[in-house]
Amino acid sequence: MSIINLLRSDVWSEADIVNAGRAVIYSQISFDRQQELQTIMLGHIAGLRAATPDELAEIAMVQQVTEAQVIANAEARADMDRLNSVLAYEAALQRLASPPVTEPATITVYDAQGNASQIANPAIAADTQARADAQALIDAATEDTVLLYALRHPPEPEPDGIEP
Repeated sequence: MSIINLLRSDVWSEADIVNAGRAVIYSQISFDRQQELQTIMLGHIAGLRAATPDELAEIAMVQQVTEAQVIANAEARADMDRLNSVLAYEAALQRLASPPVTEPATITVYDAQGNASQIANPAIAADTQARADAQALIDAATEDTVLLYALRHPPEPEPDGIEP
């Protein structure tokens, strides 16, 4: 489970995920201290200064925290992909549940000279295409998307026959 709440519809951008990850790292070791440790490590590698055992341990801790956050961010990205899939699935179901556009069958258009003519209503064609796209998305939904949809939309409980 990541920072993404799959039961809500909050969309996280890549920047949101990265910033949340940085906040986790900074909550454990400040940015300034990380910069100091980086300088210490560079001096140690270059042979200009020997890092103390405590500094090396702190550097290793920062590395562990950072590596753990890289994994957590990857999990958040995967969960955001799952959430985006189910949000698209929900939108497609909602689109199909809305009444189709059927009227008016034709509309009047005017040419540059002001002459009127009747054409098929383009809103009907657009609606038909949107419905086909929605159905295609539903048909292509993965099992994971359908299961997450079911978690987000549990069935109404059966009445137990007891009057309130």
